[in-house]
Amino acid sequence: MLVSWPKYAASGSQMIPYVARSLVEAILMGMSLVGLWRSKHWGWLLGLLVDAAICVLFLYYGIGYQRLLLNPRYLAFNIWEFAAFAALLHVPVREYFRREGDSLGSAAPSRLIPDAEVSALQRSFRGLAYFVVAVAATCIGTAFSVAVMLGDKAGRGRGFLFLLIIGFEIGSAASFLFAVLLTVAARLIAPARLAVWLIAGALLAPGLILVFGLLAKAFLMGTGPLVEGPFTLFLNILFTGPLYLFQVWWLAIPPGIVTSFLCYQMYPWVFGHPK
Repeated sequence: MLVSWPKYAASGSQMIPYVARSLVEAILMGMSLVGLWRSKHWGWLLGLLVDAAICVLFLYYGIGYQRLLLNPRYLAFNIWEFAAFAALLHVPVREYFRREGDSLGSAAPSRLIPDAEVSALQRSFRGLAYFVVAVAATCIGTAFSVAVMLGDKAGRGRGFLFLLIIGFEIGSAASFLFAVLLTVAARLIAPARLAVWLIAGALLAPGLILVFGLLAKAFLMGTGPLVEGPFTLFLNILFTGPLYLFQVWWLAIPPGIVTSFLCYQMYPWVFGHPK
């Protein structure tokens, strides 16, 4: 903000809120840096929350001003905030600051394995939370991708909210199936490797859009065998969202990667530390 001040100084009082926000962000980040340097859990938590807020604000402005997302300099400057957020969420980092001072190598995997101390109810709750977060991340990420593609036609903030509501209504079932297939694929291959999750997410998300879109055209648009009864309702719920995205299937790649990253981070908490 200070470096760019000569460029925006002509705006006068209109820049005061942005300067104040940047000042608050800098102070909070400085406080979190002190806590991180001293291996304190509160420093990790504060840094995570502040970084998350900054990332959300960046995405919010990106919806209203899509040209910001196409500006290499602006994007390169802000991408570090997302990288820091991802690093703070990483399992070894979380475990290190949870122990407040233990070395990264001493994070005991056994602490992550659900054992007799974890009741069946707790495991069920963790599994529910896992899939709720996965579905929400997929729907929110897809709505954001569509809003960015539509540009001003999306209606900025209110338009994104509308797309988000519609996305949850017609995309939750497909998102849940994506989360299930992603988890099964990573579990069968190598659940301990982040690259496996990211590649699986990047391939499965657009792949399901294409497959579901073709099936929707076959079963719901009269080009294939006519299906009546409850099964038709099931197909409508499952295939409507992918059908709308069939022509822009590549928009599912970023949400697929984001969801796969979050699922990788939550996997040990739900299913135990992968061997």
